[in-house]
Amino acid sequence: MDLFFSGPAAKHLSFKCIVVHSEDDRSRNGDKHERDLGFYKAYWTLLSHRLLANCTYHIRLDQRSSPRLKDPEGQLQERLNNTGYNKGSYWDVLTCRGECSKREDLLQLADVLLGAIGWAWNGRRSTCGAKPGLERYIADKLRWKDLARDTAMNSAKANIWKYTPKTR
Repeated sequence: MDLFFSGPAAKHLSFKCIVVHSEDDRSRNGDKHERDLGFYKAYWTLLSHRLLANCTYHIRLDQRSSPRLKDPEGQLQERLNNTGYNKGSYWDVLTCRGECSKREDLLQLADVLLGAIGWAWNGRRSTCGAKPGLERYIADKLRWKDLARDTAMNSAKANIWKYTPKTR
């Protein structure tokens, strides 16, 4: 966490996440295929609202086993590029692939941040003694009261977006 906030690359690192409550996510009630599809739709929702025009991207996601979805990362890449084109934003996702988070430092960092944020948003239900200290440490570094908050879209270092899907 120290490297994220004050290490040599800290000025180049930021974190953005989406919080979708399980009762708002209809895909949670479906089979594995529907849950996996909902997972990638959440990625699309986050990324399509956060990618910047005239930029190129290499996206790395935590690897998932989705035997029923054919090339989900490739489909996500294609849909993100189409969305940018249709919005007139013209970003370019050059690559999108799943990586094993155990071998990727930045994915491990994202896992730690997501764990602290998830713990805060889920009412701090856990027997793990490290989570309160980690949440407090991250919130202090961000100069926030806690991590259970919906931030402004332009928050520079960290952005937490509470998303409620539209009903059909």
